[in-house]
Amino acid sequence: MKQTVKSKKAASELIGFIAITMIAVIVIGTTFFWTLQLIEKNKRFSTVEYSEELSIKISEKLEKVLEQRSQESMRLELKEGQILSVKNKSLIISNMNAFSDSSLSGTNYLRGNEAICTSENVSLGQENICVVSKFLNQFEIYFIDTYDSSNNMLYSVEFKIGNVGSATKGTHYLIMSYSGLEESGATTKQTIKIDIE
Repeated sequence: MKQTVKSKKAASELIGFIAITMIAVIVIGTTFFWTLQLIEKNKRFSTVEYSEELSIKISEKLEKVLEQRSQESMRLELKEGQILSVKNKSLIISNMNAFSDSSLSGTNYLRGNEAICTSENVSLGQENICVVSKFLNQFEIYFIDTYDSSNNMLYSVEFKIGNVGSATKGTHYLIMSYSGLEESGATTKQTIKIDIE
């Protein structure tokens, strides 16, 4: 009889130990996966913030190149999933691993406002560079054409791609050089050459 009681007591202790161990494993596993998702979410959001900062810095350098008809360069550190590409009228930073939250999606105007950035041209003297974030996974930098009513002239800015027109993860140098002015009738086009090394 004593042995049966001891055996039952040992079995219940073993069952209790296994139950506590399973509960601990479940709690630790759940906490681990929750923490991992939170870290990944924060990492994606920090990539978006970095893209915002980078877009603003590039736009400031481009504005300086245009105003001073000079050359500017900057060091770029593109993160995992980021792509910088040069188009005829814009520079685009894409985030392939972008933070996706439908409440934060849409179009955000980081420089310029909706009225200016969606118009075909603005009056001379108005800020004409726009930095626009689309759905937090694409940041576009571009100039709006400027219209001078005193002489009926339209001024536009285009980008000329150097040897390389895009870059992915890694350290790069973005070289922006004033490339000249071309007049054709009532339009004056200024060109900025973009090289990525």
